[in-house]
Amino acid sequence: MQPSKGSQAGRTSPASEVSRIRRRRAVVAAAAAVLLVAAAVAGSLLSGDDPPPRWREAADRPVTAPRHTSGPDGTTVVLGRPSAPHTLQVFEDPRCPGCALVERAVGADVGKDVRRGRYRLRYVGATFLDGDTPNRDATGVDVGTRGEGSKAALSALGAALDVSEEAFLAYKDALYSPRFHPDERDDRFADEARLLEAADSVPALRGNAGFRHAVRARTYDPWALAMARAFQQSGTTATPRLVLDGQDLTAADGQSLPLTAEQYREAVDRRLGGR
Repeated sequence: MQPSKGSQAGRTSPASEVSRIRRRRAVVAAAAAVLLVAAAVAGSLLSGDDPPPRWREAADRPVTAPRHTSGPDGTTVVLGRPSAPHTLQVFEDPRCPGCALVERAVGADVGKDVRRGRYRLRYVGATFLDGDTPNRDATGVDVGTRGEGSKAALSALGAALDVSEEAFLAYKDALYSPRFHPDERDDRFADEARLLEAADSVPALRGNAGFRHAVRARTYDPWALAMARAFQQSGTTATPRLVLDGQDLTAADGQSLPLTAEQYREAVDRRLGGR
């Protein structure tokens, strides 16, 4: 299902919805800045600023990289035909509502282009909606105070990627679907049952014992933290972001994201000349 192309009576366009989300985040961030000072003091007294046990343990484990990855700690995820002449880089946080809007609008077209070899897809996962930040010496991630869902979903995506590239793409689509994607303030992806329920909608993952074991054993938690660090080191500060051959992919205005299938095809054709 595609978002509407423009404002209509009783409806909100994808562009205005993304703007609303960004405005809401700005207001929330301003309020949170005050609250976090008090929370940091209280948290330090109660827990020594330690991350949740799951992620404290993950940070101490060596990284197991999923198949179909390369680079340091397997954080380079490039999918599609090796002979493809172009690369579309996608920056996404699993809890990001704007990412869900863009995925629902253009995900099918991206999948078609990747399968036919028009370009390869390079995926970079983020976890900043959990409140994660770079740690002081920039060698890792300080787990934040707004949840665990982005990290848990990213870990499960690693398990799907270990199955196959197609399983990864289909599972990512499922997580961003209206059926499974939560409000960004709802940390539903921290619930293992929710992640497995979404996986059951993907044929390659339904009943897949290896995938389910990896999710339950949290095999790819260290990889999720490594991917979060790779996002932070990329210089990207917000999601979603689409970068085609090193340049941001935008709609005709040169600034906003392509938020419909038509805008996306026009943007890609404009950049690649219909190739």
